[in-house]
Amino acid sequence: MSDHQLIDESRQSSQVNLDEFLEIRIYAPFPGMTLVRLTGEVDLLTAPRMGERISEQIRRSPQVVVDMDGVNYLGSSCLSEMVWLHKQAAERGTQLHWAGAKDSVVARPLAITGLSRVLAIHSAPADAVVAGLRLGHLLDHGAGAEPRRAVTA
Repeated sequence: MSDHQLIDESRQSSQVNLDEFLEIRIYAPFPGMTLVRLTGEVDLLTAPRMGERISEQIRRSPQVVVDMDGVNYLGSSCLSEMVWLHKQAAERGTQLHWAGAKDSVVARPLAITGLSRVLAIHSAPADAVVAGLRLGHLLDHGAGAEPRRAVTA
């Protein structure tokens, strides 16, 4: 066996399947809105992947809701990614909502760092979706405007 084969086999055996630690699912519950559901651990290993996937959605959708209800560990690298994503969304004009912050695993780091006052944080995913829909309505129609009604022929 050559040294090259040993290095290749060593790399393959040392690669970690990040899906074992963090599952990321993407849904489109309404036109113009994307829901990103996170389940598992968001740490130094998985936070960059989380950031990339959410960043993709920020580029594609005017409203993104990130459901963190299934997160059972939130490391400081996740907080850094959240700040970066917040800035990216603001630059693009995308509304970014974070949901599932009722559990201390998510809520406590956000409160301690002050991010809960900066980011759009909601206790439940449904609250974030409703806030996004309301905001989208206000952006499309202005405050106090009536929703568009379907015209039937």
